[in-house]
Amino acid sequence: MYIPSISIDLANRIERAEKNILSSRLDTLKQLTGNPLGIEVEEWGGVSLFSCKGIPGPSFNKVIGLTSKEEKYVDDMINFYDKRKIACQLEIIPEVTSPSFLKWLHSKGFYQSSFRTALYGIPEKYDNNYPNLSITEMKADDFAVFGDIYVDGFGLPSFLSQSIADNNKVLHKVPDWHFYLAKEGDKPLGLGVYYKQDKTAILAAAATRQQDRGKGSHSALISRRITQAFLDDCDLVVGQAAFASTSMQNMQRKGMQIAYTKAIWTRA
Repeated sequence: MYIPSISIDLANRIERAEKNILSSRLDTLKQLTGNPLGIEVEEWGGVSLFSCKGIPGPSFNKVIGLTSKEEKYVDDMINFYDKRKIACQLEIIPEVTSPSFLKWLHSKGFYQSSFRTALYGIPEKYDNNYPNLSITEMKADDFAVFGDIYVDGFGLPSFLSQSIADNNKVLHKVPDWHFYLAKEGDKPLGLGVYYKQDKTAILAAAATRQQDRGKGSHSALISRRITQAFLDDCDLVVGQAAFASTSMQNMQRKGMQIAYTKAIWTRA
């Protein structure tokens, strides 16, 4: 399988995919009666600002697309998040920055807090090489299980299970979103989320119950989602993971390659 070398254009396409999936998710949640999560999404030039007051963590509260060409927006971005009492987080990819820009961000009170690795590959059709596992698309009444697996897999407090289930269930009937369960017999082990826009498929959230790791469910879910990208006639599949994590290694075993490692900058 030929996988093209990373380029500026391809890196920008991968980053747009990250913006598109977050836009789809938050736009859907915003349509709930009364916008109970207090979601706001704004576009300033090529920069996207995402804010979710009801879920104040970094997943839904961040800036994507900021480059050294958009310094003029930074003070207004700081004010945007300060007014909402949410930490301002920037995702910076390598080709859009410079030492002077990063130094300037530091002068504005930002510091680099973490890294995130983006991966990419070409969709292909996989056979089921996990005879003890089945991968099924989730039904509407499966989302209680989704919430339980998610909080267990990510080590979150159990009281968050219901809200996580509800916030994903609203996407169940939205076009181009797919939710999968990995099962051993009748026992759910893990979950995987898929989203497609145009010709790009995104491996979104995936989680496995801690006690059920090592059984192949995460790899099987990657295979199923890459196969879905193939069936959807996509020409690119992308994902993100913590550097050198099991998730990243499993994606690489399926032929995906590192595109870049983005720097996460947070305002102190």
